[in-house]
Amino acid sequence: MTTKKETNIFQINDIVLAGGTVLRQIKTGAWVPARPIGKTNLKYRLKAAWMVFAGKADVVVWPGQ
Repeated sequence: MTTKKETNIFQINDIVLAGGTVLRQIKTGAWVPARPIGKTNLKYRLKAAWMVFAGKADVVVWPGQ
């Protein structure tokens, strides 16, 4: 289990269809929505940043991140 904040590029359908199916168990034993592990490659991260800068993508802030 990692707590690193990694970069992902998702299509909106990926997020909508996942709709609460990506979960992780926390210390109390409860299951909470989770963020998929992303890519660490610098080239991939720069591509994602450029897409946001150019207006081709939006940023999603995941709860608890």
